[in-house]
Amino acid sequence: MKEDKTADHRFKEQLAISDSLWKPYHNKRDELLNRHAWIKDLLSGGGGTLMGYTPKDPMAKVESLMNPAGTALDNTAYYHPIKDEGFIHFTSFQSFKEIINSGIIRLYNPHFGNDPNEIVFGSKSRYETKVDSDSTLERLFVLSLNNEIAKDDLTMWKLYGNDGNGVGLVFEFLQETDLWSNWYFGKVLYGENEVITKLDDFHEDYKTVQAEMGQPPLLDLDIVPIYAFHKSGFFQTENEVRLLHYNKTNARSYSYGREQQSEGMKIKKTLNRELRETYYLEYPLWWKHNGEKADRHEAPQYHPKIALKEIILGYRHNPSDVVAIKSWCSDIIHLNSSWKNTRFGAASPQVSISSLHDYFS
Repeated sequence: MKEDKTADHRFKEQLAISDSLWKPYHNKRDELLNRHAWIKDLLSGGGGTLMGYTPKDPMAKVESLMNPAGTALDNTAYYHPIKDEGFIHFTSFQSFKEIINSGIIRLYNPHFGNDPNEIVFGSKSRYETKVDSDSTLERLFVLSLNNEIAKDDLTMWKLYGNDGNGVGLVFEFLQETDLWSNWYFGKVLYGENEVITKLDDFHEDYKTVQAEMGQPPLLDLDIVPIYAFHKSGFFQTENEVRLLHYNKTNARSYSYGREQQSEGMKIKKTLNRELRETYYLEYPLWWKHNGEKADRHEAPQYHPKIALKEIILGYRHNPSDVVAIKSWCSDIIHLNSSWKNTRFGAASPQVSISSLHDYFS
């Protein structure tokens, strides 16, 4: 008498049938990625179905996700060293006061910036409608930075430092990128270049393979963070480097991790210059004690740990402002529990005035 098949055996049979049905689609994906090896290197691998056993099931697809590791941009054209370097963020004096008072800096959706074609320029042929790119923008949070040498860059002070009336905040990262998750750091590439040409070639090939698989598209390769590291050549004078967080879920319902792991990070909603809804990530800052770096075991390993290294007043400030700002900042940072110190009893802030002041005084 033939024995009844166990549930486990039936499941294995179903899985084998599913694998055989999906194999042609996986093969097409693998062939595509083999033709574009540099894209393959950016992905974390994987693949398979999202719901269902067959390619005809609703929402089923073959997918490969962007490598979440902070080292994903190593050995690429986007790579920029992070160790033992300072990076400056230009802002208005009002925003500077809010940052010091709160101990928090905001990473905004690219909706909030001054480039109307953020993401669109980098993705080009992949996103053919503004709606698609808008939904993509809501998953990205960006902190715009420059190498510390830009503290003497007149153009940057005029454009982003309130014409010399603002402030430059110099940050440094207290840990390497090797254990970050869904956080990326790299330089922005501008205009038409070899990398954007390779991206365009990949997108055209990608869309062809999607069409071959049928409708709706069964292939989804997620390299969204890469698009944020491309901008039009009109912005080349910025020489920007970026800290980027990629929130793969919907920002409207997103809470950054479990509360006990979030280190105070929260996603909130605001309006941009065009009075459109946009989102930002509140990111708590750290203050170093006597120039020491945090021990590795002290640092949360899945996201960056950013310390405020120096405050540079714009060239239109008065030298006497340095003493007043230094005293005020020291009091705030010592007394405000929002500031996270790497040691108890943080040192007084380093405050200076732009070297451009001598020229304009």
